[in-house]
Amino acid sequence: GDYLSRNHYLIMTLTPLVLMSSTGFFILLFLPPALGQLLLVALLLNTAASLGDIMVAQAVFKAPNDALFNDDNGIQMYRPIKISNQ
Repeated sequence: GDYLSRNHYLIMTLTPLVLMSSTGFFILLFLPPALGQLLLVALLLNTAASLGDIMVAQAVFKAPNDALFNDDNGIQMYRPIKISNQ
């Protein structure tokens, strides 16, 4: 699999939650109350299901800037080795 930088991994992890929530809340403005309630329940369920993604994003955010992430067999973090020339 591909290795993603910390920022790219954060974007990949949080994009579904952010896009679905913002789009859903925008659509709520134009729906009648009965349909709006159904959509609101769906948005709340989506947010609840995204709690794991939020926890992953929190851990990734705390990682060093130069960390690389791979998601083939669970989330794996790699850091480049810095070799000093002495």
